Amino acid sequence: MDDNGAGSEPLDRTMDDEALLARLADMFREEDPPPAAAVELAKQSFGLRTLDAELAALTADSRLDQPAVAVREGRSDVGPRLLTFEAAELVVEVEISGSGEHRRVLGQLLPPGPARVEVRQRAAPGPRWIDADDHGRFVIEDLDPGPVSLTFHQPGRRSVATEWTGLD
Repeated sequence: MDDNGAGSEPLDRTMDDEALLARLADMFREEDPPPAAAVELAKQSFGLRTLDAELAALTADSRLDQPAVAVREGRSDVGPRLLTFEAAELVVEVEISGSGEHRRVLGQLLPPGPARVEVRQRAAPGPRWIDADDHGRFVIEDLDPGPVSLTFHQPGRRSVATEWTGLD
């Protein structure tokens, strides 16, 4: 290390902020690159953003909210996973079930009402579309275990999108 504390290259004191940030980014990219899955999710989140959709935050997850209790064979993740997403004017409750290659999502919108549901998954070539009935209920079959994002389009309301959530 040299007198400037910058390794073998002397630190350019006149370097502008953008050049400094670029050098820092290069250094971190070499030493501690982000996980490939995180990069892919970030790209998809950016590419699939809907500017007029409100983000529904994950406010409850049965996998995280309940204390781990050992059951038969030491597994605590047996049974369906329950999630709640909340936005200003919509609450979405979902139950994730299934194992192996496919998952099933059973959902309910509150307040109840019809909606067109856009289902996005990383492995899918494009979105799938399903309908929620007049009571706000919907079922999505044959989902891959990876991340999923749902966007709800209701007549006369702003669209609401869930965070990307793993179905693992």
